[in-house]
Amino acid sequence: MSNGNNQNGNPPHADAVALGDNWRSALCVTSLYDAYVALQHEADALRDENRALRHANDLLRATQPAHGHAPAAAARGGPEADDVDASALRQELRLAQAERAQHALLWDKQRGELERQVADFRARWEDARDKYQQRVLRDPNEAQRVALSTQSLQAALERATAEKAELVVQCRELARRLGDAERQQREAAETWSTRVEELQRRRERDAAQRVSMVLNRWLLQRTGSAWRRWQAAVMTARWQHDAKQQQLLQEKERCEARQRRATALMRRALESAPGIVRKLGPA
Repeated sequence: MSNGNNQNGNPPHADAVALGDNWRSALCVTSLYDAYVALQHEADALRDENRALRHANDLLRATQPAHGHAPAAAARGGPEADDVDASALRQELRLAQAERAQHALLWDKQRGELERQVADFRARWEDARDKYQQRVLRDPNEAQRVALSTQSLQAALERATAEKAELVVQCRELARRLGDAERQQREAAETWSTRVEELQRRRERDAAQRVSMVLNRWLLQRTGSAWRRWQAAVMTARWQHDAKQQQLLQEKERCEARQRRATALMRRALESAPGIVRKLGPA
């Protein structure tokens, strides 16, 4: 290498200084590129977070009308409101599970792809670094190329920084919107819970009234049945008493008739036997 530099007319110390500058430039390029890669990863993470926030915002916006119609159905009362609420909750649960599974598959796919890209890039970067180290020992103009590549990387870094700042602003705006949507959803859930409690109290009150009506009807039926049985028993007792009185009257009349016949017989006997009457008279 020194012979080649001597042939080019450069002294040995100048070659050493140029080599040191080139090596420092290479280290600078390496550090800048590492910073650029880290910034790219951070920007990708911010993009993923931005997409997740957008999806969450769209999901909340799509589910808010279902919550808006469910309390109106609950205000009408009856089992239809419970069916509407249960179906809406099951639909939301299925959507959330499907979205979660889809995001998990997408995340696994992206992670595997990123790992493959990082491994491939690392291999290519190590190969390029080895080639660069070999070239910098032979090429005296490598410093200019390093400067140009440094400027290019610096411009790319500035663009990535600006994009990162824009993504941060968008993420903050989406986070604010998501917070507002969550607050509205909590308010709707509280309103729905209050209406459900009121509906439950109304159903309990109606059930108590129905039970009271059934008990009153049963008591009236039992009381009416007992009253009719008592009336029948009283009428039967009266009929039996009247029949017995009739029998007693008939027996009394028969006794009186027998007594009258006996008296008449005694009179005829006394009239036919006056001597007996005279004898019985002094006694």
